[in-house]
Amino acid sequence: MDKGKSREDTAYRSPSLDAHRYYMEKFLSAHSSDIYGRVLEIENNAYTGKFGGDRVTKSDVLHVVAGNPQATILTEARSENS
Repeated sequence: MDKGKSREDTAYRSPSLDAHRYYMEKFLSAHSSDIYGRVLEIENNAYTGKFGGDRVTKSDVLHVVAGNPQATILTEARSENS
């Protein structure tokens, strides 16, 4: 990845990431009726809103870096030996 570009930068698109998103969204769309009630998502709740909609009663977002305004749960990532 270019040093000046981030994952959020739409100018940078990884072909493998596009394929990953395609299959993930295809799976979530096929199983969207299973997304309801209280939902936990990592980093942001984009998929929760897109595929769960008004069936979701509570959406929590887990993140490992402080400062994410969408995060409702903040945790520290550690390796097995930490």
